[in-house]
Amino acid sequence: MQNQDNRFDVDGQTGVTALDALLVINAIANRTTEEVDPATEVPSANLVDVNGDYRITALDALEVINEIARRNAEREASFRGGNSVALQQSFPPQSLASVARENAASDDDDNDNDESARFIDAAIQGMF
Repeated sequence: MQNQDNRFDVDGQTGVTALDALLVINAIANRTTEEVDPATEVPSANLVDVNGDYRITALDALEVINEIARRNAEREASFRGGNSVALQQSFPPQSLASVARENAASDDDDNDNDESARFIDAAIQGMF
């Protein structure tokens, strides 16, 4: 249930992208439980247990989003010749987590994939 080469690359195809976070969100929407039992779980092409806790939750999607933000911050720092640590501190994971909680609270009746994708893109774009 977890990509052993790169845990953030859920689909194992294109590196770490917003699609990986969306795949986790879709898996959450399509499951009846958060728990993952490796003995009975049907193998999937998408390895959505990003943090390896045998549960599929919003935390898995958040970790992918944070990894995208971290990589963007590093890329921006190298482009500007700056310090990636300073950029990472500018965008603490807690702020993105609070945005995710607010979105979940305000969107209790619609798990539409397009809306999830727009939320992920907005969260990532809002960081830079």
